[in-house]
Amino acid sequence: MGRPVRGAVLTTAFGFGAMMLAHHPGLHSFGRMAVSGLAVNLLVSLAGFVSVLALVRRFHPPLGAAPEKADDCRGSGVG
Repeated sequence: MGRPVRGAVLTTAFGFGAMMLAHHPGLHSFGRMAVSGLAVNLLVSLAGFVSVLALVRRFHPPLGAAPEKADDCRGSGVG
């Protein structure tokens, strides 16, 4: 997942980064803000999203997994 996301963000950043070369203050500012936003987006999608997935996987079993059997006698009708 990381490689396609990185490639898409970097090519977009280069496109918006070209706007930072403009002498017009509005275009320069727009390019700087767009590249900054893309950098934050890349960090969140690669680090944050992966961390959330690891937490979900840790606390929730995968779909279709058999439930674990209990070692105690609850529900067995014994004493």
